[in-house]
Amino acid sequence: MNKNLLIVVTFLGLLILTACGSESGTNGTNESQSETQETSVETSTEETKDEKLGLGSTFEFDGSSGLIEIHFGTDITWKTIDNEYSDNNGATIFGIPMTVTNKSDETGGLNPFDFTVFGSKGTTLDSVGSEFDDNITWMGDLRPGASQSGVLYILYDGDGEYAIEFGTFSGSKQEVVFNITK
Repeated sequence: MNKNLLIVVTFLGLLILTACGSESGTNGTNESQSETQETSVETSTEETKDEKLGLGSTFEFDGSSGLIEIHFGTDITWKTIDNEYSDNNGATIFGIPMTVTNKSDETGGLNPFDFTVFGSKGTTLDSVGSEFDDNITWMGDLRPGASQSGVLYILYDGDGEYAIEFGTFSGSKQEVVFNITK
């Protein structure tokens, strides 16, 4: 089975399970076959509060797939979704470079269900990166000590403060907060 088809089938299965068991109101979408074009835009990366992490930060997170180290880069890329079948066709998205390192003794990695992205209006944003080959959340598991780099794509909903909340049922929590100005 081809890798992209396997990813889409897995994502749809997990999306159905999430929709059946959650009333949180998140609206995840699968942006299959999107075309993008890159643009260059200035971005603010300052942290909004001393106790919160921001772009450029590195931290460890004990997620559902084990202990991982996450590093957020600072060089933001911008794209426009060009997919007539997407609910987000024509939407602007930005990408944050990330590196994930497996710090546990077992195979694991970044689980896309261990974090939630909030936009400048304080609401959960649609998932928009599942069709990009460099999307960090769909790159797969890592053996102990292995690292991989990729991009976390986020739907742009206006200038302001964005947040990524990492959390698991076991109580592990981290928050990354940053300002985006287009």
